[in-house]
Amino acid sequence: MVDALVGDPVNPTLLALLADEELHAPALLDFEVASALRGHVLGGKLTANRMSEAVEDFRGLEIVRYHGGARPGRVLCAWGIPTTGAPIFLALDGASSESHDVCVGFLRDLVARGLRAPLLVVTDGAPGLIGAVDQVYGDSLRQRCLVHRVRNVTGKVSESDRDEVKADFWAIFDLPDEFEPGDAAVAEARRRADAFAATWQAKYPRAVACVKDDLASLTTFLRFPREHWRRIRHTNLISNAPSASRGAE
Repeated sequence: MVDALVGDPVNPTLLALLADEELHAPALLDFEVASALRGHVLGGKLTANRMSEAVEDFRGLEIVRYHGGARPGRVLCAWGIPTTGAPIFLALDGASSESHDVCVGFLRDLVARGLRAPLLVVTDGAPGLIGAVDQVYGDSLRQRCLVHRVRNVTGKVSESDRDEVKADFWAIFDLPDEFEPGDAAVAEARRRADAFAATWQAKYPRAVACVKDDLASLTTFLRFPREHWRRIRHTNLISNAPSASRGAE
């Protein structure tokens, strides 16, 4: 599997066989493939960018992974984003859960290996991870992933309104060039969030709450240089940054 994914060029014939609709795989396949790819990166056999491409190819395979009562494996993954904007692979580890203690251990391992407190930490909404970030990197700002949040929002609306609600959600954060990073940009996003609430509160109060209740962490990225906005507002580093105009997730 890994040889097919990291071959130069990728072996399309083998990947086609691996993608056969009858292919079944053990529950820990994702972790095993990710661990093998990580080993290639750490061993200098594979660049982080090439690893990202391999993971994307792997995710595209139609594989029946979890069957027969087997439980899926969990992994914790960390990437760093320097001022160049290009993501750098930092760590990957298996996890028994996403509990606070497990996440603290993962982050403390990063500290032990020399990672100082970053300016910004981008996470999903997992309480254990958020608490761990607050404990280990308490001086860092935190951005909540907008891709995860828009999924939460659209999951609370009817299918007939989903596209419109999604577009209105991204309109909160896709600010025109006239807004400089900082308080003015955050204030404009808050104004747009109020407009979103005025439009949808009566019909979808739970969807509106997803936006309004944690708006401060959804707009942290607006305090950073504009050229980094599309990269640091989500954790979806494998695909391109989302936007309403692209109709992304």
